[in-house]
Amino acid sequence: MVPSPGEGIVTEIRDGIPLRMYKDRPRSLGQILEETVRRVPQKEALVCEGTRWNYRDFDHRVNSLAASLAKKLGVQKGDRVSMLQGNSSEWAVSFFALSRLGAISVPLNTRFKSEELKYMINDSGSKAVIFDPEFAPIIEEIKKDLGSVSHLVRTGPEKSPGIHSFAELLQEKGNPPAVNIDEEDLNSIFYTSGTTGRPKGAMMSHRNFIHNILTVTRIIQIPEGLNQLICVPLFHVTGCNSQLLIGIYIGGACVIMKAYKTDDAMALIERERIDMMIGVPTIYWLILVSPNFKKFNLSSLKFMIYGGAPAPPELLRQLKETFPRARLGNGFGMTETSSVVSFLSDEYTLIKPDSVGPAVPVADIRVVDDRGKDLPAGEVGEIIIRSPNVVQGYWNHPQATKEAIVDGWLHSGDLGKLDEEGFLYVVDRKKDMINRGGENIYSVEVENALYAHPKVLEAAVIGAKDKIFGEQVKAIVVLKPGEKATEEEIKAFCGQLIADYKVPKYVEFLSEPIPRNPGGKVIKNELKRKYGG
Repeated sequence: MVPSPGEGIVTEIRDGIPLRMYKDRPRSLGQILEETVRRVPQKEALVCEGTRWNYRDFDHRVNSLAASLAKKLGVQKGDRVSMLQGNSSEWAVSFFALSRLGAISVPLNTRFKSEELKYMINDSGSKAVIFDPEFAPIIEEIKKDLGSVSHLVRTGPEKSPGIHSFAELLQEKGNPPAVNIDEEDLNSIFYTSGTTGRPKGAMMSHRNFIHNILTVTRIIQIPEGLNQLICVPLFHVTGCNSQLLIGIYIGGACVIMKAYKTDDAMALIERERIDMMIGVPTIYWLILVSPNFKKFNLSSLKFMIYGGAPAPPELLRQLKETFPRARLGNGFGMTETSSVVSFLSDEYTLIKPDSVGPAVPVADIRVVDDRGKDLPAGEVGEIIIRSPNVVQGYWNHPQATKEAIVDGWLHSGDLGKLDEEGFLYVVDRKKDMINRGGENIYSVEVENALYAHPKVLEAAVIGAKDKIFGEQVKAIVVLKPGEKATEEEIKAFCGQLIADYKVPKYVEFLSEPIPRNPGGKVIKNELKRKYGG
């Protein structure tokens, strides 16, 4: 039986800050894996294309890689190792092998270009880089500029001169050195998506990971042995912290997709009898509107969790009707909170569809004005968060850390409001709020109106420059397959739902998906560059 969300919580003082924490908690990620292997060694752990490993198989590979990294590459506790790897079972092996050594993994966004990757590898001071074959050209291009890197490790069957073979490292027979790991030790550096300036490395401790694992398991009430589909990137906190690590903790099967494709996802759900999936709302839209939807049996789904972007009420209604046995849920968090800090449970998804729920039991959430003063219910201000999930700061950026985390409170940069019951509503990023002639317009409100249109698949709202008003509302819209609509039709529809000054002045129709970062958030800087003139 999964403990209730608020069970076993105590207040501990860390650096003078009172934090609510789970009393009986594991103290490292290595301990979590060890306990699962001891409990269910024969249970299937990882499934990815041709790979099917049980927990004993997985642990054996983790142990072998950790031993090789220590003996052959000299990786020690505190060393950083970058992982330029796509979704795979090998990604999980790399992550846990580094954790077992007390080393600090640096999962890299595989969508970044060579200059961005070079910056993150150098900024982290990585001693080694583990990379997949498809990234060999990038590594070849930048390796001469990687000042701290002493070793390169390549996955896959091919060998390259001067580069270690991942497969050969897995042949090590011995054990890695025993390392004493404290829960405050860093386990990973996750670089933010870089939607504003250069990415910053969020420093995540074992304690951060463990509190997210226990929180997500409890608030969703995830049972032992559940099978889940991982179709979001593992280099992002949703895929890693709230899926892979949850799966390892509960001893379930993690079915990993290298890249999301709707029909492939539905086929996996049917074949592997998937119980739970997590995705941005767009993924669920694509499943519902797929012309092949009725060809697959998706009845095994018990949990359909969404986040990363607003979920329009119409989508939630359709999911409820189509999957009556599945529980929905909306999680809100960010890289700097190690994933989830508020959660809207199934019971409220249709009652408060615009909300991301109340704070989880080990988090405090406030909405404040520019002076840090708490705002009353219903008023919009910056969302600030205190929790054992909040990271230690930004790697090599003490000033940015000081500005972001004040007296234990993380200043998120998100604008939101709390209602009388403590449910949180995220209305915009501070930098994305539109000021039209002195009127503040929050993009989420306009986007919800756009999503209510039956022909709209995706929508994003930006501010377009205007000589008179400063900014005007501009809608970027992707229609559902086979649908057609005009700019006037979209405007007239929105005019029925929102005030006239919020109605888009311009509507731009795209034939391709709206650009998003790996967490599913729209990259509005890119949209502003292309369409905000």
